[in-house]
Amino acid sequence: MKKMKPFSLLILALGLSAAMPTLADNEDYDRALSIAADDAEIDEPKGWAAYTGNVELKQGALEIKCDKLEIFRENDGISKVVASGNPAYFSQKIPKEELKPNQADSLNAEAQTITYQLVTKSIELEGKAQITQGDTLFEGHTIEYQIESRKIIAKSNQAEQESGEENQRVKIVLPVREQ
Repeated sequence: MKKMKPFSLLILALGLSAAMPTLADNEDYDRALSIAADDAEIDEPKGWAAYTGNVELKQGALEIKCDKLEIFRENDGISKVVASGNPAYFSQKIPKEELKPNQADSLNAEAQTITYQLVTKSIELEGKAQITQGDTLFEGHTIEYQIESRKIIAKSNQAEQESGEENQRVKIVLPVREQ
């Protein structure tokens, strides 16, 4: 089998990501974050909060489950949320009007670290990262999903590739037909 160059994989991923719908209902971005955890530490003057132990975050149709969650606030509100775990999980229901016939109604992701950038409306997955929707799968060391443009950028871990380990190369699985 011919080995694809990283640039070729990026082009393939960009073309195929158009099949994935936009993640969130636009109203989700304005909803409050609801967080449940075993412990919390909040430093309002620094604009930082940390939650640990069986953490669950919800914002509309978006849900994150992890071991540790950090929230960073700037002048105009929350700017990013960083979830970590072994792994941390992200899921979001897709609005019915954006679904194609027989398409899975949620997008799921997992990684060792998930950064949800509220300002840029993007999700960055790092460390054994994967995004799935039904039978469609994207895997890599790092994956960035730009929600509004539906752009996916998956990257391998070059250090692991050079050492002979191939488990963190970019992997894409696409169903041939809609089920």
